[in-house]
Amino acid sequence: MDIEDRLKQLQSLFSHALSAAVAAKAQYLALAAELASTPMALARAKIKWQQLEAQKAAIIARMVALEELEQDDDSSEGNARGSGPPSRSSGFTWRNYLRSWTERAGPFSANDRPWHTSRAWWVPI
Repeated sequence: MDIEDRLKQLQSLFSHALSAAVAAKAQYLALAAELASTPMALARAKIKWQQLEAQKAAIIARMVALEELEQDDDSSEGNARGSGPPSRSSGFTWRNYLRSWTERAGPFSANDRPWHTSRAWWVPI
């Protein structure tokens, strides 16, 4: 299987992982907004969301590695022909996407926390 086919396969996996992560985040936020949700259900939803975010990051890392391998192959072929390294027609690379994705506050910012966890409504008085 050549690099382009592997990259397409990883892009498909990333698309599915992204969809699953969005659904997991929606479920987590829905549980967070629901007063009747238990802390255990909330914790399970948060863990599932974190696992899917980690899976996305792992897929992106594999894509970056493939892009680097492809660029190394292309530049070695280009140097053999006497021309410079190839230029990408689009400015998008998975390395830049990963960098911008990891520079965020992380998968859980202050706004993602459920509003009712700051109050211990489940603790008996």
